[in-house]
Amino acid sequence: MRAAGSAILLFLLAFSFVFSFGQAGRNGVAELYSYVDHADSLAFKDQRIFYLEKFLKDDYNYRETWRYSERAGRIFYFQIDYIVDSLEYMEAYYLDQGGLVCAEEYEKINYSFFEDELKFGSIFYFYRNVPRHVAILGRKTRPGSTFTSPEQEAQTRFRKRYAELRQHIPMLIP
Repeated sequence: MRAAGSAILLFLLAFSFVFSFGQAGRNGVAELYSYVDHADSLAFKDQRIFYLEKFLKDDYNYRETWRYSERAGRIFYFQIDYIVDSLEYMEAYYLDQGGLVCAEEYEKINYSFFEDELKFGSIFYFYRNVPRHVAILGRKTRPGSTFTSPEQEAQTRFRKRYAELRQHIPMLIP
């Protein structure tokens, strides 16, 4: 009888551990969604904008529009938009204390007959650099990357863009 009681107790402990771990993971993703929603509402109210001229290999130039928002001296959101040929690109990044929380990337046909003809879209939610939720639609028009995963590519792109943003902010007129 005692062995059966111990087995039941062990089963209940294991079940409660698995159930509580599953709940913690679900709440973590919900917290990431909530953070991004809150950051969106704050960024919509107060954004700073600047423009960068970039050049492709064949001396073709295009203009990037950079938007960013700060709170208490820290950047919590930035977005880059640009058009190359007939494709419009958009990248958005949400940060918490300098760490990536969410990365979005979209490619859509510019001047299409339909309002939003999306060719590619991806959203990555991260918690401490670990992907928690990933959604990808379509295929990128740009050449393939050498990275092992789309999550790694998103993090590398974020680091490059964030360094570029921090480089240009001191040059802006306050």
